[in-house]
Amino acid sequence: MTTDTAVPITVLYHGCWGGIGHYLFDKNRNLLRNPAFRAWEDRAGSPSKFIDNGLSWACKRKLPGIPPETEGVAKVTHLIANGFDWTVLGFWDRSVDSRYNSWSMFIATGTYDFDRMVELAKQNFPQVWARYKFNVIDGTDLT
Repeated sequence: MTTDTAVPITVLYHGCWGGIGHYLFDKNRNLLRNPAFRAWEDRAGSPSKFIDNGLSWACKRKLPGIPPETEGVAKVTHLIANGFDWTVLGFWDRSVDSRYNSWSMFIATGTYDFDRMVELAKQNFPQVWARYKFNVIDGTDLT
């Protein structure tokens, strides 16, 4: 499932980059404060909803065989915000901030599957992707 690659794709990163604190960045490491760029986040009300596969904070700690907030277990979410299709690839990531509820999210205009989102993340944010010491896997079938 991909949209036409002839259309320019905007890819953003939401997470820690160079220090503690989750912020929205473009690929040139510019911090984005424009509310229009945060429409994808406002749709869910909380960024962590793009990561936890729909599980509540209490429930995700009770999954047999899966530790809470396992780094690299990714979720792909498709949504429409401000009339545009967006895809979010999100997963728990404590490579910069070691506290719980720390994540990385890659947000792209268009509709993509897990493999294409990983490709876009690596292409647009190679410095961020290089710091992961864990594998990023599709967590869709784990819940």
